[in-house]
Amino acid sequence: MLQIQIVDKLLFDVGSATLREAGLEALDRIASTLKTQPSQKIRVEGHTDNLPIRGGLARRYPSNWELSAARAIAVVQ
Repeated sequence: MLQIQIVDKLLFDVGSATLREAGLEALDRIASTLKTQPSQKIRVEGHTDNLPIRGGLARRYPSNWELSAARAIAVVQ
């Protein structure tokens, strides 16, 4: 098993599920390598910090669970 961990600050701003430009560049490099191994299974996990979701962000992501899921979806897309 190969496991790749990317520092969250590279991929996302705090409280955001929108990929940063630097994160997109890193994912593009990783994806180009993974494409050469089409039989490999890939698992993507989303993570957040332990700060509670507050304010207007809570309407979109009621908890860190929803934010982490949105981040994982953004990476897969």
